Amino acid sequence: MASDYGFKIWNSGSGAEETVRSFPSHRRLVSPEDTDWAATFDFNDLAKNHCAATTVTNYALWYLREYLGRQDADGTNAGVIRQIFTDVHHFIPNGPVLRLKNKAARFFRAAKLPIEVISIKEEAIQDELDAGNPVAIMVAASLMQWHWVLVVGYIFSEDGTRSYLIEDNWHRRGLYTYRPGVGSRLLDVLAFHVDREGAAVQEL
Repeated sequence: MASDYGFKIWNSGSGAEETVRSFPSHRRLVSPEDTDWAATFDFNDLAKNHCAATTVTNYALWYLREYLGRQDADGTNAGVIRQIFTDVHHFIPNGPVLRLKNKAARFFRAAKLPIEVISIKEEAIQDELDAGNPVAIMVAASLMQWHWVLVVGYIFSEDGTRSYLIEDNWHRRGLYTYRPGVGSRLLDVLAFHVDREGAAVQEL
């Protein structure tokens, strides 16, 4: 699965050859070793071809932890992730989902969450991450093989090559690296912007 798209497991302790850049300390994700994500296998009885809905579910988990302090918003909490996924799946149906922006925006509006979904270019991904905004990307390994993932950081190799740190939606824990054009092409990029002044107090 992951290898089909060029994803590689990221070892955060790989040494000085990589400079890790992620969110500012007051907005970064917890370390990969301490973060449990929802995975597509959690919902195989509810949906199929559901990587887009799982991507938005994982963003919602991140939002609940970071903005509402919900420590139970965790991939190991089956009740929470299934409730969120069920709500998301109402707006983001079985895939393949080629156009996610409006579907995700409708879910956030219905949930009364102050989150705007923005279409951006690949060149803007790093700026979005530096600003604390997770990014969703759709990649294609072939004409009929597409996948949505959540981008939560980036790294630079010693030679200056940049890779993105992603949650691939197939694993409960850990992050993977992805370089656009290596194993798959980058087709769509969406950033999630939170209205921080009016951050919601209503929980999902």
